[in-house]
Amino acid sequence: SQTLHATGYALGQKLDGDVGTGDPDRDACSIVYFGDGATSQGDVNEAYVFSASTKAPVVFFLQNNHWAISVPVAVQSPTPL
Repeated sequence: SQTLHATGYALGQKLDGDVGTGDPDRDACSIVYFGDGATSQGDVNEAYVFSASTKAPVVFFLQNNHWAISVPVAVQSPTPL
């Protein structure tokens, strides 16, 4: 999963001053695409928590593609993804 990489990059964009500038040519954020299987890994949760605590400008795009690496989503998550 690339969620931690995207979160770190987004934090770098924020620290560089490229967020909330009001200039459409300079404003930036990061987006990361991943499948439901990636949510079985702890680093996805770490990316969620780290991005929330640092207010990193990152969009997490979760695609439920049914290619889980462990168990079906219905088993690993009490709520739909």
